[in-house]
Amino acid sequence: MRFTKLVKLIVGIVGFVSAVVSLLVYLGYLKDSTRSRQLTVPDEAYYTDVEELRRLAEAGDPRAQNFLGATLANNAKDKIAARKWYYKAAIQGNSKAQFNLGVMYEKGEGGDQDYEKALGWLVKAAQQGYAEAQYEAAGIYANGSGSVKLDYRAALRLYSQAAEQGYVRAYPELGLMYLHGEGTSKDLARALQYFRAGADVGDVTSEAHLAWRYYNGEGVPKDHALAAKWFREAADRGDAQSQVQLGFMFSRGLGVEQDDRRAFEWNMRAADQGNMVAEKNIGAFFLTGRGVEQSIDKAKYWLGRAASRGQSEAMEYLNAIK
Repeated sequence: MRFTKLVKLIVGIVGFVSAVVSLLVYLGYLKDSTRSRQLTVPDEAYYTDVEELRRLAEAGDPRAQNFLGATLANNAKDKIAARKWYYKAAIQGNSKAQFNLGVMYEKGEGGDQDYEKALGWLVKAAQQGYAEAQYEAAGIYANGSGSVKLDYRAALRLYSQAAEQGYVRAYPELGLMYLHGEGTSKDLARALQYFRAGADVGDVTSEAHLAWRYYNGEGVPKDHALAAKWFREAADRGDAQSQVQLGFMFSRGLGVEQDDRRAFEWNMRAADQGNMVAEKNIGAFFLTGRGVEQSIDKAKYWLGRAASRGQSEAMEYLNAIK
């Protein structure tokens, strides 16, 4: 009887100690988890005082160095100092600073433009999973910018990595690469998948490319009504080329009811953005009186704007007026 009670007592003590240990481990986990969550908080949440930010940056904190660089670049407009602080954080492995430094080299901000150095820093950030860096590095490879050798395969790989993380700007770029067979074999079906994925979340570039596929019947049956729908989506978001094309479709009644007035209005939206083709079209509308009251003076004005920048059809119209 006494032995049984002793065993139960020992078991109880062991159970209590185990529970205490488990609790301590759990509390430690919570503490570590909290610390981990804190590390994902944006830099902006930590640094509200510039002097404190500078003190931390000078003490070697890479996050403070990166955010000080951003503060100097965006608020103080001191790109030279910004590049210095980005570099200090970048060499410590801060992916945001590596991206920011890469972009500065790419644009020639705060010093000389150097696409090779830009690519080097962007790739370092890309290797850490920074989607925007993957996108920017892909663009340098795809364009063969500066002395960087054109490399469609590297561009395709980086665009794909960005797209896998949901970086929408990569969708139309991948669509174009599959459309033209750059870095891969041509695949219209896959190109359309990327254009649709971007268009479905409101990416204006994807909407325009999807519209052209329906307009030309590339990978899908030709459908002017669907083309007009997607051109309208892109045009409403301010895409000047889509505005011009939608104006053309209204002038011809392609996929929409023919309407010269609406054709004029869509071209005017694009002309107000400086689109030369739209300026030429507006001049022609005023010259002929289609969709608007005829005015030779206004025709000359708009045709002159386009002709001054080398729009050949506008020059022909002006010569005809003379």
